[in-house]
Amino acid sequence: MPEAGEASGLIKEIILENFMSYEYARIPFKPGLNIICGPNGSGKSSILLALAVALGQTYTERSRRLSDLIRRGKDLARATVVFDNTPRNGRCPIPSCRSDTFVLSRYLNRNGTYWHEANFRTVTKGEVLRILSRLAINPDNMLIVMHQGMIDVFGAIDVRERLKMVEEAVGIREYREKILEAREKLAHTLSEEESIRTLLEKAEETLKYWESQYGRYLRKRELTEKRKGLELEHAWSKCIKQEEVIEGLLSKLDDFKKDLQEIGDDLKQARDDEERSSVRIKELDYDLESSYQKLITYERMGAEAEAELKLLQIFDESLRSAFGAGEESSHQITERLGVDMEDAKKRLKKSNKETEAIKSTLVKLKGKCAKEHERYVNIR
Repeated sequence: MPEAGEASGLIKEIILENFMSYEYARIPFKPGLNIICGPNGSGKSSILLALAVALGQTYTERSRRLSDLIRRGKDLARATVVFDNTPRNGRCPIPSCRSDTFVLSRYLNRNGTYWHEANFRTVTKGEVLRILSRLAINPDNMLIVMHQGMIDVFGAIDVRERLKMVEEAVGIREYREKILEAREKLAHTLSEEESIRTLLEKAEETLKYWESQYGRYLRKRELTEKRKGLELEHAWSKCIKQEEVIEGLLSKLDDFKKDLQEIGDDLKQARDDEERSSVRIKELDYDLESSYQKLITYERMGAEAEAELKLLQIFDESLRSAFGAGEESSHQITERLGVDMEDAKKRLKKSNKETEAIKSTLVKLKGKCAKEHERYVNIR
């Protein structure tokens, strides 16, 4: 692509992605004349069409919609033009860009939405036109980008319009307009001084207005970024709180599991204690019943011995009163009765001793039974 003046745009490269027949292609350019050769259908026109689309044209040559230029089977296409932005005479063609290259892209979506990016930042169509005007490029000038079949259209337009297109394409339209404007201004300087002052005042007002609008825009962008950061921070804080809640619930669940395990162990221990206590109660009941049987036996023995002793005493007194103390036969019977009475006394004494021992044992057994029953109830 040839240069056209100090601020003309020098294209370094065109990049096509999912555009028409191209899946991905990079076409480099050098200063001066660049010629693209190839057989019919090889994609030469597609490169020129991609350049026009990237510069903002809506003319599609072969299609009625821009979405028809997307490669078949794809949903998104991109046409990118890389401009040379190296400083010339100490100034860059695009002063707002600090790099040596300036990248202008246009995205085509299958759903019919299209947008521009300048150095990978979304821009409006007006911003694109302002940038291209700094590069002395008018994408609507058919001499800048001439598609197939446009030569007949160019020949059919008015001569003056053709002259303007030629002047714009070679970069002298601006100079010609400035000369005419300067001549007119020189002829009407005195009569238009007041109007110029008025225009300057309006321009200052307009500038102040747009400065305020730009300030509002910057403030809005700053607040938008701040809001995004706060939303992210809020989302993270909510996430952290939920994680803390989950950790707390898991900790409680572990505590409940430990408590449940302890309760299970206690229940098992209580069942074992209950079984042992039940066995002990049965043993104590058996011992108590045995002791009652022994007590009954010894009390019966004591009663029998006591009754026998009383009968022997009565019999001895009757015998002594009947025979007297001097007879030998009564003396023998008395001795025999004395032996029987001593035996009865021994049995009575033994019975009373065993009875008292058994009663003491019964008292102890009853106390043990009461304690064991209380322990059994507590276990239950």
